[in-house]
Amino acid sequence: MKKIDTINRISEAFYRVYNTLGYGFARDIYLRAFMVELDCMHIEYRIDHALNVYYEGIIVGTYDTDLVINNRIIVSIKADPFLADADEYGIENAVLATCCEAGILLNFGTAPEMCRKMGEGRDMRHGEEVPYSVCA
Repeated sequence: MKKIDTINRISEAFYRVYNTLGYGFARDIYLRAFMVELDCMHIEYRIDHALNVYYEGIIVGTYDTDLVINNRIIVSIKADPFLADADEYGIENAVLATCCEAGILLNFGTAPEMCRKMGEGRDMRHGEEVPYSVCA
């Protein structure tokens, strides 16, 4: 499945959950409901996955994700009244430092918010342009 198709399906799952549950539940409830939607759509994901963070080709730590979809897209779930700039910077930095194709921040706030960040196509392990499929 192409990246844009996957992102569109993630968006569809997000809005289904938000439109059904609305605002006011704990983050874990939204996360579990979102996983139910992904299961119904037959979208592969991993939960609570640690991705290596690279600096100058060297692993300097790990980034704990809520979900990684198709081994390519980081998904972060929030249930805050609104997103802060730091939340958006965090997902963008995670995408760049972990070699993932994209990052999506989903906030089940007073209004639904979805923030997408795309990677630049660099393998931070080696500093080379590579296909994203090798950046798992």
